[in-house]
Amino acid sequence: MVLLSFSFLFVGCSSKEPQIVFKPKVECFKFEKYVFSEQVDIEAPEYILNLAKLRSEELNGGIAFYESQIDRYIAWCKGQEEKAKEVNK
Repeated sequence: MVLLSFSFLFVGCSSKEPQIVFKPKVECFKFEKYVFSEQVDIEAPEYILNLAKLRSEELNGGIAFYESQIDRYIAWCKGQEEKAKEVNK
């Protein structure tokens, strides 16, 4: 009985089956940057214009941050693709 259980235990470790090796592969995505529309002149009280201008600057700062992240990702992805080409040679 013990021999039978050991035989079942080591059947999974048999070298008869070829080993499966997974190679990591980087999949790159395409991102598009936000396209700003042209600025327009509007008539409104000065305090509302100042508030809108501050909000616009805040949003532009956030957009600039994410655009820099996209640039970093694209540069990293190109580096990974070059490494993959060198390995495949």
